[in-house]
Amino acid sequence: MNLFAQKKTIKDASISEPQPDQQTALQKQAERIAALEKDNAVLQRIVDHMAHDLSKFGLDMAGISGAMECISGKSQGTSGQLKNLVAEFAEVDHCAVSISQSMAKARQISDEVGTEINRSKISTDEAISSIGDLISDVSSFANNMSELNDAMESVRSATGLIEAIARQTNLLALNATIEAARAGDAGKGFAVVASEVKQLAQNTTAATEEIDRTINRIKNGLDGLNQRSSEATGKAELVGEKAGSLTAMLGMVESAITQMDAATRDVSEQSARVHETCNSFGSTVNGFSGHVSSTSGDLSKFSARLSEITDTLDGLVVSIVEAGVETEDGKYVALARDYAAQVASAFERAISDGRLAEHALFTDVYTKIEGSNPVQFNTPYADVAEAILTPIQEAIALKSNAIVYAIAADRKGYIAAHMKQFSKPQGKDPAWNMANARNRRIFEDKVGQRAARNEKPLLLQTYRRNMGNEQYILMKELNVPIMVRGRRWGNARLAYK
Repeated sequence: MNLFAQKKTIKDASISEPQPDQQTALQKQAERIAALEKDNAVLQRIVDHMAHDLSKFGLDMAGISGAMECISGKSQGTSGQLKNLVAEFAEVDHCAVSISQSMAKARQISDEVGTEINRSKISTDEAISSIGDLISDVSSFANNMSELNDAMESVRSATGLIEAIARQTNLLALNATIEAARAGDAGKGFAVVASEVKQLAQNTTAATEEIDRTINRIKNGLDGLNQRSSEATGKAELVGEKAGSLTAMLGMVESAITQMDAATRDVSEQSARVHETCNSFGSTVNGFSGHVSSTSGDLSKFSARLSEITDTLDGLVVSIVEAGVETEDGKYVALARDYAAQVASAFERAISDGRLAEHALFTDVYTKIEGSNPVQFNTPYADVAEAILTPIQEAIALKSNAIVYAIAADRKGYIAAHMKQFSKPQGKDPAWNMANARNRRIFEDKVGQRAARNEKPLLLQTYRRNMGNEQYILMKELNVPIMVRGRRWGNARLAYK
């Protein structure tokens, strides 16, 4: 028996009692009734305050639970990021080790190349020295050729003189022959001598001509040798210059290799430091990641416990309302029950007049709407339900500015019709669709699924609703089963701030 019924019982009992003779008895009875009425009023205020405090405490707990859940989610995300960071540091460490190994190989190669370049430099220096000797020999040969050419010219001059003497001798022999002929027999002996002298002069002339031809051939050969020696000298000098440039280049390469070797050693040392740093930092981050992950797990458990406490507080508020105590939530309970009754009645009328088949209303068939994002669905009853539900829920929402929505969800959590402001055609932006095209969707979040599965006469859910961009509002949602022809079709969902 509740307090308000107890008050009436006491009054009835006082009337049924026989009238006492003494005025004092009546006075005491009246005082007793007045005291009970006063106590009842005090108790009513206490219950009202308790209901208000429970409701407020439930909102606070829902806010804390939601915040804890959000922090836990972010902590899990941070833990995942830290693990990724550890993996990236491991990759950096691997790269550093690879670089160090590559630098060691590069140093080995540079040492080998440096050795070969040093050998090449020595060989080049020797070649340059040999080329210098060759240039000197060619120059000396050219000088010898010049001297030989001068000697040939001297021989040519001598042969010219001999030839002139031979011609003169030939003339003398000719004159002697003529004079011998004039002398007759006395000059025969002289004629023989003159003939021999003439023959000698002719032979001398022929010899000098042959010598001259030979000298010409020798001179031509010497001229060719002299020209080739000049060309060889030029080429040798050019080779010497190039060899000198090569020596300078080899020196530069040797210097560059020395610098490269120093650089590779420095890179190798830095890579070793990076390796040590990565190992140290990786271990630290790994430990921190484990700590964050553990903390996230604790926060998740604490959030779940707070959620359970919130559910318990919501249950107490419902119990107070069902006990007949007038509370702030009471008027919304009445609206939720009225909404559920209107929907049930409208569905039954639609079935009766043939607009809606009962098996279609209780279908388990949901067809995806192609191209929708988030995914929307059609059902055999969606069009009729939208026509029925829209005017009812819009009218309910007008009952209070605190009402956010009044919708009906079937047993799977499917919403055929949402409020008009949340039932816009989808666009290209999924984030915009998520907030503005909430009709014909199946809601699988915790609140939506609890509402879909609820079989209690009244369920209150206090939760923190994500409005996007990390903006949240604390809300309450009342769920009342919608019974159609004795079967639970789903639940009315009335949300208010």
